[in-house]
Amino acid sequence: MGRPSLSSTLTVYFNVVDLNDNAPLFDPMSYSNEIFENVTVGTSVVAVSATDLDSGDNGRIVYSIASGDESGDFDIAANGSIFTRHPLDRETRSLYSLVVVATDRADPPEARLSSTVQVSKQQQVLGRQQPCCATLTPICTTGDSSPWRNSYHKKYELPE
Repeated sequence: MGRPSLSSTLTVYFNVVDLNDNAPLFDPMSYSNEIFENVTVGTSVVAVSATDLDSGDNGRIVYSIASGDESGDFDIAANGSIFTRHPLDRETRSLYSLVVVATDRADPPEARLSSTVQVSKQQQVLGRQQPCCATLTPICTTGDSSPWRNSYHKKYELPE
């Protein structure tokens, strides 16, 4: 080393770039509910939600319906809300079982990660529901030489 010692200081800054190492995750892992066939076109019937622990585009999520809606009755918004695109008819189809995909926006597209969730929709018909209440009333009857026996009468009450 030389005399006198000479030195210099240099500050180095660098950014740590996110590696797309996390796939989007749905919570909950499945969705199921009932919808009435008379819902207005454009009505949101369920909202799915996924999160991605990556940052930037690697953590930005796009939703799509991958299968289960061959007739195109539903669409999905950027926020995960699934809504009707056409009038629904229970007599034509009473159950939908959609597969929804959440995909991150990593670049290049080959590096994108995704996950799926099952969304089940059972259609109900307004005005044709099953009776809501059932009351069992015991009725005792006797026969000529038979012991007492019990039978039950079902009474159904429909909502007004």
